[in-house]
Amino acid sequence: VDLQTGVARSVPGASDPRRCERYPDWTPDGRHVLFSRSPIGEPCDGLRGRLEIARVAVATDGEAEVEAGAEVLVSWTEARGSAGQPRVSPDGRWILFTGSTRGSPTVGSADLWLAPISGGEGTRLAVSSDAIESWHAFSPDGRWIAFLSNRDRVAEYHIYLCRFFEDGRVSPALPFPRAGEDRIMSEIFEWNQSPLRWKRSSPEGLKSSRAGTRRSGKAWSR
Repeated sequence: VDLQTGVARSVPGASDPRRCERYPDWTPDGRHVLFSRSPIGEPCDGLRGRLEIARVAVATDGEAEVEAGAEVLVSWTEARGSAGQPRVSPDGRWILFTGSTRGSPTVGSADLWLAPISGGEGTRLAVSSDAIESWHAFSPDGRWIAFLSNRDRVAEYHIYLCRFFEDGRVSPALPFPRAGEDRIMSEIFEWNQSPLRWKRSSPEGLKSSRAGTRRSGKAWSR
């Protein structure tokens, strides 16, 4: 979307009608977009998904450089499963993504993986558990990773934080302080330049919206 004109258009190299393409993320220099995609003619969700991470170059005028096409950086593997939700580190050196043997990162189990920006199979991060870790993000300074996990209670997701080091190591994950009463689930979060902002909902899944709150959903910042 051109923020000045409001014109939206598809991205050549990442708009194949035979594929499902999702979870885009810009590189810090604004020259490439990373995204997850399914193989041609295959589903991208549920138990059968086999997502891979690809990269497409984007020229400074907003038009994709289609002559190069999309380059696959992280492929589906039998051991790791799908590679989804790519997030590029602020220094442009790393790709943080989910590995899920059951297709969608919200089905069954999903772990956090790290690969160099050049791609490859990647390494499973030590903060991963037998539960789900996903919806992850680097802090603006690249020193922290925040992610959602249901490791404490299967039906409830909460925010966890870990320190991220330049060589790709991470510290043990700690739960982010929770605001409000027990049995409240953190659902969506985003980093600002300093605070981490998040949204919460009840166990019944009532969500808060960007425009306001609905019923029990509330927005919080810390």
